[in-house]
Amino acid sequence: MKTYLSISFRTGLSLEELAERVGLDPVEFDAENEDEWALGTLGDFNDIDIARTHLVPASETQTSVCRYTSDTDRGMPVELLRSIRSSLRDVATEFEVHGTESTGQWFKLGSEEVERL
Repeated sequence: MKTYLSISFRTGLSLEELAERVGLDPVEFDAENEDEWALGTLGDFNDIDIARTHLVPASETQTSVCRYTSDTDRGMPVELLRSIRSSLRDVATEFEVHGTESTGQWFKLGSEEVERL
């Protein structure tokens, strides 16, 4: 069984624009040292984190969406991944999904596999 932990992509959008497109509400923004992030609620999940480095232009780095929680269940349901992917389809590229197998092995799905989720 796969546990999906994050979805990443490239986009030139600001974090504010991403949070609005994805539907985070309410949302808080912050930055520190090398990273910037938006933390908010999306549907039934009040622990969604959109994060990336702010040392280079947004379009030159990967942006990642994951659940920011200390809970052992940090998985993201396929429906949530689909919703995020759908809301960013026309403004982002190079989608990847990262997670773990039930064996503990890490995996990465590339753009074509993300499209089939």
